[in-house]
Amino acid sequence: MSRHLLGYAILLLYFQLTLSHPCRGDEQAAFDSVVKPYLQTYCVACHNAQKPRGELDLTQFRSPQDIISNFRRWQAVIEFVEGGEMPPEDSQQPSLEESRNLVNAVRAVLISEARKQAGDPGIVLPRRLSNTEYDLSIRDLTGINIHPTHDFPPDPAAGEGFDNTGEALSMSPSLVKKYLSAAQRVADHLVLRTDGLSFAPFPITSWNDRRTLAENAVIEFYQQHDIAVPEYLIAAWRYHHRAPDLASQTPQEFAASAQLNQTWFPQLYHFLSGLKDHPDYPAELQQAWTNLPAPASDSDRPSELNRLIGLVERYRRDLHSPEGELIKPNAGNWPIGHLADRARTASARRQYTGNHFRPTTFLRTSPLPAADRPANPAELS
Repeated sequence: MSRHLLGYAILLLYFQLTLSHPCRGDEQAAFDSVVKPYLQTYCVACHNAQKPRGELDLTQFRSPQDIISNFRRWQAVIEFVEGGEMPPEDSQQPSLEESRNLVNAVRAVLISEARKQAGDPGIVLPRRLSNTEYDLSIRDLTGINIHPTHDFPPDPAAGEGFDNTGEALSMSPSLVKKYLSAAQRVADHLVLRTDGLSFAPFPITSWNDRRTLAENAVIEFYQQHDIAVPEYLIAAWRYHHRAPDLASQTPQEFAASAQLNQTWFPQLYHFLSGLKDHPDYPAELQQAWTNLPAPASDSDRPSELNRLIGLVERYRRDLHSPEGELIKPNAGNWPIGHLADRARTASARRQYTGNHFRPTTFLRTSPLPAADRPANPAELS
């Protein structure tokens, strides 16, 4: 780009900025030549310091900066002038051109200031949270919906119609008391644990509340750690027949890649792999594991595998004591009783021996020799 073209570009940019953002000198000149004479001729007779009709004293405005400082009032002034309401009919009337020039001059000052302050929100008043904001904040902090503001008065709406403006969200002494009560309600949900703090979905204010919370926590723990035995048996079968390039993969690594429990899966696999070393375990279980063929594909599920799963499920039922109904009428319905049954069953299962599956012989009999048989069966009685 030549120097001449660069000079023209800079000159055009200067004119554009000058026209779109008039300088303060031009605004002052327009004020002195248009606004001030208009006010002196048609307005200050009624709107002066001695008798400010409508509590409006127009003699105090001496520069464009005065208009900017009271822009809301001047917006109302130009609306009255544009609508023909001012000056009143019984006063000296300006021409349409004079009124138009006044409106344009004042509006130019306001637009120039608005462009200069674009992006500035102005003074942000300190305010409290609205009821909705407070409820959502407590929910985000505690993880539960407590709704501590359910008995708060409704948030007032400001002139704009919004209920989250600083002008509307003030604080009164009675509202401070409600905030203290709301904080107490939130604190009632607090639960002290060995690993920190948590919040219950209901107030914890009595021993029964805490017992219920503990029972629910135990049940939730078991639900989160529920193990689908067939899924683990299938995984153990596939790990046993893994590809040669994965021969060095440990059961823990395989469980991690398959998103299985890294503690229980290795125990299951080592148990199945060591069945042949434990003669006390049922022979059919050993044979079912030994006879499993290698998977033909990723979706392969041979009948031998289904037989193994069926055997394991049957043994689990045989070793598991029957559970009573979890919910009984007029019995308190404490889930902890169900958990106690499971604990007793697990304790009995840990004492397992091979004798659980060995038949018990009560009496061995064999045919008597013919010479020893009594002629009359009644003699046996």
